[in-house]
Amino acid sequence: MASEITYAEVKFNKTPPPADPKASSKTETSLSPFQRIPFWFPWMMSGILLLLSIALLVCIFVPLQGWQMKTLLKSLPQNSTSLHCLLETEQKLSCCKEGWKSFQSSCYYFSTQRGTWNNSRLMCMEMKSDLVVINAEAEQDFLINQTKNLSQTTNYFIGLTEQEKKGEWRWVDQTTVNSTGTFWRKDEPSPGDEPCVVMHITGTREKKNWNNVRCGPDDHHHYICESKAFVLDCGF
Repeated sequence: MASEITYAEVKFNKTPPPADPKASSKTETSLSPFQRIPFWFPWMMSGILLLLSIALLVCIFVPLQGWQMKTLLKSLPQNSTSLHCLLETEQKLSCCKEGWKSFQSSCYYFSTQRGTWNNSRLMCMEMKSDLVVINAEAEQDFLINQTKNLSQTTNYFIGLTEQEKKGEWRWVDQTTVNSTGTFWRKDEPSPGDEPCVVMHITGTREKKNWNNVRCGPDDHHHYICESKAFVLDCGF
């Protein structure tokens, strides 16, 4: 579109008249949409984008500051600051110590060393956790999948033991075992003095792999610890 030009009448005199401060000598021209944008507008948009970026960083890092950082460190196994996090919901991150596996708001540690059932539980407790309590089939499947690459048969202590009353099995959190949610191997639990329970992991990855074993000082097995994941809430 051609620019609209306003012509002004100009008279030449030998002696120019005094300048009128109210008069405008500028030629009027139409402005494009971009020319009408105030000079400060790009700076304002840059500021808004910067604030959004800061808000995202605050969501991630602010929960790890101050008293929340202290709470996190106390709740983590071995007081480690090395974490890995999974997005649990759109606004929540579920975090575990590096080397632990995350599943449904819990963290799991699969030991490389072996010990008695009592010593295994103490090792878990030193890491702010306890021997694993298996509450559902999905959790059992998860534990099996985490051990699928084992090259040899391995037993892992879990947090289930027989009470003084024979036939009564109880978890370390004092809940009784659910008969419809157990995963005993065939012909298990066997009678006799075998009050502790292991997951008997083989290359076949059988879902029903619980086996009761002896708990003596010479009975050493690997173990699985479980702790609550540290959840970071990024909601505003």
